[in-house]
Amino acid sequence: MPEEGHPEIMKTNAIGRVYTVHPNNAECFYLRMLLHEIRGPTNFTDLRTIDGYICHTYREACQRLGLLENDNHWELTLQEATLTASAEQIRELFAIILTTCNPSNPKQLWDSFKRNMSDDILYQIRQANPELTIEFNDDIFNETLIRLEDKCLAINNQTLVEIGMPAPQRNTFSVLNYEITKEKSYNVNELLEYIAHNKPLLNDNQKKKIYNVIMNRINNNTGGIIYLDAPGGTGKTFLINLILAEIRAEKHIALALASSGIAATLMEGGRTAHSALQLPLNIAEQQSRYVKSQEHLDGVNF
Repeated sequence: MPEEGHPEIMKTNAIGRVYTVHPNNAECFYLRMLLHEIRGPTNFTDLRTIDGYICHTYREACQRLGLLENDNHWELTLQEATLTASAEQIRELFAIILTTCNPSNPKQLWDSFKRNMSDDILYQIRQANPELTIEFNDDIFNETLIRLEDKCLAINNQTLVEIGMPAPQRNTFSVLNYEITKEKSYNVNELLEYIAHNKPLLNDNQKKKIYNVIMNRINNNTGGIIYLDAPGGTGKTFLINLILAEIRAEKHIALALASSGIAATLMEGGRTAHSALQLPLNIAEQQSRYVKSQEHLDGVNF
């Protein structure tokens, strides 16, 4: 007799043996569970399709079917740990829970306790940057995920994505890097207020010929070199500061570099190229070149 809804599959062709799978082999374990629950699948996508929705993982499919127990006991365990344990100890505990206890919804546990697990990282950054106002952000949480994954790899050689957690971005900068942290710590609300107040003050030439051109290149990621030349008092600094605010308000990095200290002070967050890029500046050599050029000029008749 054919399987209902699948005439090409006979009921007698059912699976005869399903091997035991240890829960630590997460996706295989959840796949095995779905094989016992979903009738008549013709491919692996069918096993992950619940009420018309294609789940990203077999774990998610099992969760949508209500096959997994809730994580109340793990939530209470972590909640109790936050009362006395350090962030490092909470990460250690969470790594053990992830790798040995198979919580049904680890991402939800992460969302509930990620601040507690990131306290020490935030503290380190604030200590290193006392002049900046730094709060929890995605970069700090990413650093926590990296440290958490290192623990899981040490315990059971499992990456976070294998156990239902977000994967850390390991190719990003370290949040303990002062320079980048400084550039990403501007107050977005203050920047938006600055933009709202100053953008309407642009005249037609500033807006159409300069501002729009530069912002279109930034937004379209086309890049290029733009040389802005205008007499003093025509609003070059005003325009540049507005563009810097636009970029920083989107949580991107905008380096405001100038060749001289005076010019750098006119730009918000401005620095000299020598200090920011650690360019070599040999004063003695520069003075020597100046003297030689003067000696050469002294021997030239005009």
